[in-house]
Amino acid sequence: MQETLNLILVIIGQIMVAIGLLCDIIAAILMIRFPNFYVRLHALTIGSIGGAV
Repeated sequence: MQETLNLILVIIGQIMVAIGLLCDIIAAILMIRFPNFYVRLHALTIGSIGGAV
């Protein structure tokens, strides 16, 4: 029972890390593509908030 619970928690943690990594990668790509400083700053902020959650 304990091993199954630990496995489920590890899988949930890995999924959350993957989602955070995806948000950070998207923010980095958008930072390169957007033309304006403030729009780039917005993309980075959205990516960092999504990556932290």
